[in-house]
Amino acid sequence: MSLGIGAFRLAAHAHDRIGDEVDVLEAAHFVCDAISVLLPVEAVCLELPRQVSREAVCCPDGASGSAPLWRTGDEIQFERDDRRLVRCRVLWSQPRMPDVESGFDLAYAGLMLHALARRVERQLGRVAALVTLSKAERRVADLVALPVAEIVERLGVARSTVDSHRKQIYRKLGVHSKWEAAELIAGAGVGCNAEWSHGPCPRPS
Repeated sequence: MSLGIGAFRLAAHAHDRIGDEVDVLEAAHFVCDAISVLLPVEAVCLELPRQVSREAVCCPDGASGSAPLWRTGDEIQFERDDRRLVRCRVLWSQPRMPDVESGFDLAYAGLMLHALARRVERQLGRVAALVTLSKAERRVADLVALPVAEIVERLGVARSTVDSHRKQIYRKLGVHSKWEAAELIAGAGVGCNAEWSHGPCPRPS
């Protein structure tokens, strides 16, 4: 029983470790590594929505989520509104799944996966918010990582206009810095060369 309680506390600590301050992919790697260490498995593979990550997070790194060997494994999925948030595939190194007496099982792993699923859902919400930007805000958003002076020069607008648009961009995307905004936009695969809700982001003349 003490092993189970210790494993629960460890899983709960990992659950708390996955907060808003941690990048979603960083959190996914953390969870994947933790499960691979704490469970008697040969490999673990996490699949996230394509808007968050186009590549699966696997441990060991060479493992593939689509390999035939996964047919002998088990999986946990977290979904909401028919949208898969996290899919965890585990290949056991033993013929059967471990029981609770092993100190750590899929139920405890589920605590960490649930926290990761909530982070993924928040990230998807931010990605969806990109389409709420106005055309003027999108022009600034595409250059948001640059110094303000350079954005002003490229777009030919006043500094106060850029500052105002940046504040609106941060508010709508739920971020607090230009680096967060730039990372979110890059991770969503949008920009001047991508289609937004109102068509492609216009190039400044």
